[in-house]
Amino acid sequence: MRRMPVVMTTILFLSPAVLTAGAAEGAGPFVQEVSPTVLDKDLRNLPPLDLLKLQYPVQGLPLPAGASVPTGEVSVPEVVSRMQSSSLPPAGKAAPENSSPIADAAAALAAPSFDFAGIGFFNLYPPDTQGDVGPNHYIQVVNGINLGATSSFFRIWDKAGNPLVPAVPIASLWTTGVCASGGFDPLVVYDQLADRWVITQVGGSFARQCIAVSQTSNPVTGGWFLYEIVNPVVNDYDKLTVWPDAYYLGTQRGYPSSGADAWAFDRANMLLGNPTTVIRFFNAGTFMLPSDLGGSTLPPAGAPNVFARFVDGAQFGGADRIELFAFHADFANPANSTFTALPSLPTAPFDRNLCGLSLQGPCVPQPNTAVRLESLTAWPLWSLQYRNFGVHETLVFNHTVDANGADLAGIRWYELRKAGASWSIFQQGTHAPDAVVNRWMGSAALDGAGNLALGYSVSNATNVFPGIRRGGRLAVDPLGALPQAEVTIFPGAGSQTASNRWGDYSGLSVDPVDDRTFWYTTEYIPANGSWQTRIASFSLPAGVLPVQRVTNTVTAATTNWLTVACPAGDRVISGGCDDLYTSTLLRTSAPYGEGWLCIWEDFSINGIPLGFSAHAFCLAGNVDVGLTKASTTTFSASTNVQLASCPAGKTLVGGGCNDFYTSTHLRTIAPYTNQDWLCIFEDYVGLGFGTDAFCIDEYLDVGLQTVTTQTFSATSNVQVATCPAGKRLLGGGCNDFYTSTRLRTSAPLDDHRWLCVFEDYQGLGFGTYAICGNE
Repeated sequence: MRRMPVVMTTILFLSPAVLTAGAAEGAGPFVQEVSPTVLDKDLRNLPPLDLLKLQYPVQGLPLPAGASVPTGEVSVPEVVSRMQSSSLPPAGKAAPENSSPIADAAAALAAPSFDFAGIGFFNLYPPDTQGDVGPNHYIQVVNGINLGATSSFFRIWDKAGNPLVPAVPIASLWTTGVCASGGFDPLVVYDQLADRWVITQVGGSFARQCIAVSQTSNPVTGGWFLYEIVNPVVNDYDKLTVWPDAYYLGTQRGYPSSGADAWAFDRANMLLGNPTTVIRFFNAGTFMLPSDLGGSTLPPAGAPNVFARFVDGAQFGGADRIELFAFHADFANPANSTFTALPSLPTAPFDRNLCGLSLQGPCVPQPNTAVRLESLTAWPLWSLQYRNFGVHETLVFNHTVDANGADLAGIRWYELRKAGASWSIFQQGTHAPDAVVNRWMGSAALDGAGNLALGYSVSNATNVFPGIRRGGRLAVDPLGALPQAEVTIFPGAGSQTASNRWGDYSGLSVDPVDDRTFWYTTEYIPANGSWQTRIASFSLPAGVLPVQRVTNTVTAATTNWLTVACPAGDRVISGGCDDLYTSTLLRTSAPYGEGWLCIWEDFSINGIPLGFSAHAFCLAGNVDVGLTKASTTTFSASTNVQLASCPAGKTLVGGGCNDFYTSTHLRTIAPYTNQDWLCIFEDYVGLGFGTDAFCIDEYLDVGLQTVTTQTFSATSNVQVATCPAGKRLLGGGCNDFYTSTRLRTSAPLDDHRWLCVFEDYQGLGFGTYAICGNE
């Protein structure tokens, strides 16, 4: 949104004639060609902002009584870090073409944990703080005043928090044109596919879209390609994203009824500094976010970019919902481009009415003042992050809602998934862990292990000044909640009284080096009452599969079979069978519904009953880790060997073997690879077998490890495999390497050890496997 150096109560001051003219142009596509200019300059040679301040008095809102004038330039930023500084190519030189920026930076990246000061107050509200991270740099953007006009600023740091470039106006990259005169609504994205940077802002009075694309991976010394796109319509609240075929942009013309636009820019030509084709579509609804590619796995070939917005049914009619649109840009023949509505997704009910339905929604209280801060409940908030995990695709975003019906700001967040032809809501929740603190202006993202982080602002009327916190969930946490402990990134120390404007967005991104470290930036209020910004990095811990072992034991068996069931709602992932007296032979150790089935040859010897234990490892029913059972069956076997294999993108956590006719014995029940389960029976003629492999999504970080104990010259028929420290048992198996004996027991000995007992051992070889995960 355009920023004004006065307190604003509305966003756009547009005449009805302008809005009508824009809406009357039709849906599109509308096409234009834009040629770039080139900046070949080391950004360290641009005039420092503090010199600009000396030459041109800074204008803006009056400061609170008694407040000092804060500086917008931080010469030596406060840094709290446990990281080594990553290397930067020498001035004027780009990284070698044959180098891997991600791999090179990974060598310098140790356990990251940052907290340092970002760009400071520049006499304009709100700051529109946002940033992104690359292999060697972090770039932040904010709003401010420069040369007496609204302007956006950017600054570049290395990843140890050392400033490489002073805070300078984005407009200073241009030397001519409207883009050289200032702008607002800044945004920066790192294009991981090309190892480039893109900075954009709205230029002039909504008249231009200014886009700068770095010529190399080095945003400091490598130069920029500069594009000034003429806006034939009003564009506001611009959000630019990376997709393989284009840079996509979402803008709005005026709230609530003037419509929105979706743009596509020819990314391939912009990366070369060539003229670019611009394709635009108009939509009569509210602002739509384009999807932003996260991670290194590309979308399916030819996949369109997805735009999304939420709709409050109480305001616009119908059910509360998410509306999705597919943008296919055809730069070879722009007239063939399409912008198509996808099926809407009904959501759990939400209420965006915070102290009314205005766009800004000033509603969030602060201590010691009657000034309430803007909540901006009308639009989805940066970003709509896309990931391709192989087994499914995801979209994540958030918006601010009334969490309790009493004007308490909370954050509604969503994870959408597509595992086939259509998108659906995989999980959703409203983050408001208490009824005391307002949480709003969030930014959400998934890391490469499927963990979700959410950064946001906090405030209340009594004792929480506007500050910065984060929450999150691990991929193995219960669905629909952010149960990880809330963390204060930086506390506020004062209230903002000069304006009620806040946000209008913040920026959470994921480090491309490890795909696990989150970087977050937003504003807070120090004691002097004028906003400052903070940049912090953090990661979420490794996950622990919520698995419990359930056991059924009989010491005087009356039958040769025994079952054990998982608790209601839980799902079985592996199991084991223990012949307590080592007196009989195992025929079946296999899943039985959501439990485990064990069948032995006998249940008594010479009239003396035997003792058995059946064990089931059960996954909590309120989590979703992509659990899949892959099965291979035959009712007329042609071999005594059978494999079951996990689908692509899955990894093994357990398995079982079933002798359907209970007519033979098990020799081997064991993992064969990290995706295959192996069963070997004694006989096969005229028999039927089933082999089951239990699999979960392989991208999960739950510490899966298979520990093997093996011998090729056994001295005992008993063998144990033990999980390492910090890990616990999830399952296991037993392998008769020479297929020369039979199994009596394949079972957990305790929470950390797997036990195998064979019938014989002399001259034989065995393998025992403990499948372990984090505890």
